[in-house]
Amino acid sequence: MCLSKVNIKFCTCSIQEPAIHESKRWKRKNFDLNEYLQTHFVWQLDKYGGLKEEMAMGRVVMPLQKLNEVLTAQNVVQALNENAAFDFEYTPMEGDYLTICEAYIKKKIKNKQRPNLFGRYMTFIFKDQTWINDSYDAFIDELHFFNKGKIKLNNH
Repeated sequence: MCLSKVNIKFCTCSIQEPAIHESKRWKRKNFDLNEYLQTHFVWQLDKYGGLKEEMAMGRVVMPLQKLNEVLTAQNVVQALNENAAFDFEYTPMEGDYLTICEAYIKKKIKNKQRPNLFGRYMTFIFKDQTWINDSYDAFIDELHFFNKGKIKLNNH
């Protein structure tokens, strides 16, 4: 049996967010539920900033180990550690934090933002010169935005 290798690329290409049209006539005739529900995977890279001066309390939704059959924690860690997964010049630093989440492609309806897909995400930390599947505590750890984009998947 021939196994295909998964190639996961973290692209900084624009994340376009087309809006659903507002006209009532358009709604009745052209509404496409599949298009409305269509999602893609996006990523955000943050730099670790240490502990927050003020702590907060709340409920934590733990990251997943798998978003689909290809985007698993194991496949992502392998891609990050084995090749140049990012499409820009980037050298990971201790504590860097990568979040991958599923998001609606059409984020706006009638100029109103749709809610995020709650709980559909994975996280990774660069520790001891390697990427691992782990997460920070958003209530006590401070993170600083570095870059973002969308994920492209290719099977080889």
